[in-house]
Amino acid sequence: MKKLVFWVALLVVFVLPAAVSAQIVVNFWNNFSGGDGEFMSAMVQKFNETHPGIKVEMSGVTWEDYYNRLLTSIAGGIGPDVAIMHTTHVPAYASQGMLLPLDEELAGRSIPIDDYVESAWVALNYNGQQYGIPLDVHPWVLYYNKDILGQLGLLNAAGEFDSPTSPEEFRALIDQINDAGYYSLSIEYVGNSWRGWYALLKQAGGEVFVGNEVTINSPEALETLTFWASIPAAYPNLIVDYDESVALFAQGDAALHINGVWITGYFEQIEDLNFGVIPYPTLYDNPAGWANSHSFVIPVQRGGVDKEKLDAVLTFVNWMTENSYLWALAGHIPTRHSVLDSADFQALPYRPDYAAQADTVVYLPQHPNILEIETALNEEVQAVTAGVKTPEEALKTLEQIIGALVR
Repeated sequence: MKKLVFWVALLVVFVLPAAVSAQIVVNFWNNFSGGDGEFMSAMVQKFNETHPGIKVEMSGVTWEDYYNRLLTSIAGGIGPDVAIMHTTHVPAYASQGMLLPLDEELAGRSIPIDDYVESAWVALNYNGQQYGIPLDVHPWVLYYNKDILGQLGLLNAAGEFDSPTSPEEFRALIDQINDAGYYSLSIEYVGNSWRGWYALLKQAGGEVFVGNEVTINSPEALETLTFWASIPAAYPNLIVDYDESVALFAQGDAALHINGVWITGYFEQIEDLNFGVIPYPTLYDNPAGWANSHSFVIPVQRGGVDKEKLDAVLTFVNWMTENSYLWALAGHIPTRHSVLDSADFQALPYRPDYAAQADTVVYLPQHPNILEIETALNEEVQAVTAGVKTPEEALKTLEQIIGALVR
């Protein structure tokens, strides 16, 4: 009996540590907070429960600090094993050799690339190499108050809102709502309203720049920016910041609201808010709506690629996108067709109403300096909507700033 106890003891000593060490730990960084953070935590927990050989340790970093900390850690070769990065940020990191190209790794694995929404996948291909895997698409969409539009006779027979199809129709809609005594459109004119204009620019066939050629000071840009600014010029009470724009719609005061799909989960929790949502209106020739994506990237590590760790990371990423129905609960559009077509996703409220926009979204052009370009767009378009600059003046300034950044 004593011998048996002895051998059992040896097994405990030698076998258990081996079992523990076999579990691969994956350090995962993201900047999700609030409802997004809760959904992401739940997904990671479910992955860990179903993959005993892998333990994903999630580190949430506040939005304000996230990219500074990520840049510093990757530059020092001690970044996380996998991180969330906005698709438009990828060129800035990839151009500095901070992200692992994934083409070779994906070629040897059974990750179904064809299952991904093409626009989201291609946007992560920089200089001919794939640097990320998209988790979602989060475009701007149009929310509408069914009670207000119903009273004005602006809903169809099914009780839904038919999107305007031209600048004239959209402006007439704003005028009609305003004339009836309602707050017509809540949108962050003090903030990122450049996103709404950028969508119209792309709809009209315009570009910010192509390669090293700056094309922003074009007839298409002037026409669309003039229209975009004409609404707040006519109704200065519409010039509000993000929080106020959300509050106006959430309180049932605004008839229309333009925002990202991430706000869907918040609105549906508000009792008695009777609303609908449709893709961003196509007012010119080409369907297009501004968007960005939360994407998985793999930072380059000081010690090089650990194949076992990389296997675990890609297993995690594939599972997260394959199960992104759970992420859609936060309002985001999944990037896997298998999820978009699933009965579970189609049964969700609101999300299927704007999911088709994933096929027509437009990202900012790829460039290592795109974040500086985005800042310039934000400042200049905001100056126009505030009446501080004319569209001509803003476009001329943008031509100069962007020219210095891309040439």
